[in-house]
Amino acid sequence: MTKIYIKPMTTDFMKNVESILKDNPALSYLESVGSYFDQTSNTIYPAFDSGRCDYENPISLTEEEVSDDWWNALSDFDAQFLQRKIWN
Repeated sequence: MTKIYIKPMTTDFMKNVESILKDNPALSYLESVGSYFDQTSNTIYPAFDSGRCDYENPISLTEEEVSDDWWNALSDFDAQFLQRKIWN
């Protein structure tokens, strides 16, 4: 099994995340897996080490493109958030 390592959030990282979220209100940041979630398309985007969103590598949550490692690393809080947004 591959381990997913999440970089601790620095002040600069959080500023970049906040900037991304401000510019795109459809996005939410899933801290436990270092990914952005687009609520309009049920797509996740990886976050770069800088906190910026990697729009070039979208992954569909509803088309089962996500690895088991990603799902296993998802915190209970983030999993409940996704459940409310996607499946309810």
